[in-house]
Amino acid sequence: MSSFTKLKGIGKILYSLPYSIYFNLKHLPFKQALKLPIILYHAKVIGKGKYIIEGPIKTGMIRLGFPIISIYKGKGIVLENKGTIIFQGKAGIGANAGLSIGKYGKLTLGDDFKNSYGMKLVCYHEITIGHTARFGWESFLCDTDFHSLKSEDGTKHAKGFGKIKFGDEVWVGSFSKFYKNTEIPSRCTVAANTLVNKKIECEPYSLIYSGAGIKVKHTGYYRDINDDVIDYTTP
Repeated sequence: MSSFTKLKGIGKILYSLPYSIYFNLKHLPFKQALKLPIILYHAKVIGKGKYIIEGPIKTGMIRLGFPIISIYKGKGIVLENKGTIIFQGKAGIGANAGLSIGKYGKLTLGDDFKNSYGMKLVCYHEITIGHTARFGWESFLCDTDFHSLKSEDGTKHAKGFGKIKFGDEVWVGSFSKFYKNTEIPSRCTVAANTLVNKKIECEPYSLIYSGAGIKVKHTGYYRDINDDVIDYTTP
């Protein structure tokens, strides 16, 4: 990393400090807020929901809205929380993101959660994501239909919402979409542009993708976050 790039990064953090200090003092217990665990960049904050951090508190452990991907110009995050957001450790959500947590919504992000750009997440019931999860560009999660259907006799057809749950060390490809009743096992990989709206019953280390219906391919591979560097010089 060049010195200029480092200076730009420091500049963004300094720019974010005044509002981040205000946000931490307003939404976290005083002893936690003093350590400034949450840093917001170009954030629009809506609602008076709860923010809970579980585990050891460190300065800057949760960074929201920072631009990470050079080919996208978007920046900032819309953070609408009228329910509860639980951080079980460090987390990073990049630029052009939006989280909407309804009054009865409960979002739990496991330790070491990351999304680089453009995540849109709507939680009006319950969304739980395990530790060391990686979500690609423009990932979309929504646990509600916002509206319910009725049968001809006037009775409701379904409740219109359902839990979304991801296991640990799940890697989600870009532009994938997840709706109510989704459940993904630990250490699975979800291919880009996949749509899921049900519980996927498969073994860990599976590749999940959708075309004409959802398919599961057992490959015996998964993404090891600590050893995933690609050598582009290899012939």
